[in-house]
Amino acid sequence: RAVTSHRDITYVTQGPDVVIFRRAEQIARLEGNSNPSPSMQIDDDDEDDNSENGMAGDLNSAGPGHLYLLSLLGSTLVTVGENQTVDVWDVNERALQRRLEICKNDAQDRRILTLEHPATYLNKVVLGFSDGSFELWNLMSGRRVHAFDAEALHQRPWSSGKNNLSKSVSKATNLSAITCVSQSTAIDVVGIGFANGMIAVHNLKYDKTVMRFLHEPEHGEVTAVSFRSSTWQSSKVAAQGNGGGGGGKNPAPCL
Repeated sequence: RAVTSHRDITYVTQGPDVVIFRRAEQIARLEGNSNPSPSMQIDDDDEDDNSENGMAGDLNSAGPGHLYLLSLLGSTLVTVGENQTVDVWDVNERALQRRLEICKNDAQDRRILTLEHPATYLNKVVLGFSDGSFELWNLMSGRRVHAFDAEALHQRPWSSGKNNLSKSVSKATNLSAITCVSQSTAIDVVGIGFANGMIAVHNLKYDKTVMRFLHEPEHGEVTAVSFRSSTWQSSKVAAQGNGGGGGGKNPAPCL
């Protein structure tokens, strides 16, 4: 369900496991039902503060479930499973370092829908959730570093107007699920796509949204965001919609 690669090494999820290939040859399998190394688990003092501080929980005996997100950060491989666990692997040692139960103590059910490693943020990832929340986590300490202002992040691009875009946004009263996150060409800045078709370019360091865009309503949710810089004076953002709910057969780009 998820694939990533580095040079001639490819990582592919299969159920709760990650299968590693060198070109077309399978060379290893990371078993998702493994236990983290005892030296890397969160100590007892940390566990006492989990629910208050938003830290990772205890080891989930049920395992991660089927993996659906995968990201490679140097020699660290990060996976997310259906049981809402984030597993941190050392690909050199091929050992599970830590298992984070991100959503364990949540009052309401939510799912991790996307993760991204911001450039220069050592051992950290941002996570986007089904309830519209957006958080920065330290994978090595198992702590939530920052919860971004969800209300500000979901502010409407236009509060009034005569075009269809402003009318569609004015009807949106709830926080929308975060469907994708992408590093921009600038440090500290990421692009965030939402299920309601909105795209936010957000500065993580200052927790401020730089600019917002919105798909036409018929384009549906944002499924991908990417950036490119043609010259040092300009930067462009592109987002992909799902073609108005047509099963992704006719994706609609927005520039």
